[in-house]
Amino acid sequence: MYSTQRPRLRTGEAASQGTQRKDRAPRASRVLAALVDALVVLPFGVLLGVVQAHKESSGLYSGTSVGAAVASVLLSASALAVFVWNVVVKQGRTGQTIGKEVLKIKLVQEGTGLPVGNGRVLLRHVAHIDAGKRSRAVVVRA
Repeated sequence: MYSTQRPRLRTGEAASQGTQRKDRAPRASRVLAALVDALVVLPFGVLLGVVQAHKESSGLYSGTSVGAAVASVLLSASALAVFVWNVVVKQGRTGQTIGKEVLKIKLVQEGTGLPVGNGRVLLRHVAHIDAGKRSRAVVVRA
């Protein structure tokens, strides 16, 4: 016999089925939060571009300028450190990056509502694991 009721989805399947859960943050909010997070590291990229342009315009691109090389390394390391702090450490502990905080959304474990932790956040970003399927994490309205 066929049932007229829709089959009950297991935890995490709602996202993969294209179903919008009531407590999930809208996609537009998640995209805007990612853009705000990109703006956080943008100054480092702009400064790095200025250093690279200076090296190129002054004929120092052959690597003879130690100061410009050191500045490039420091700016790159600083940008990476700020990104890791914002995305892995801050989001792992509180569930929010700077962008998510601005838009009042957070990343939480689906079953408990608690922040997912640094390890899962790192794994989620490195391996591009779908938050709804494997890590049992969802972005919700704060």
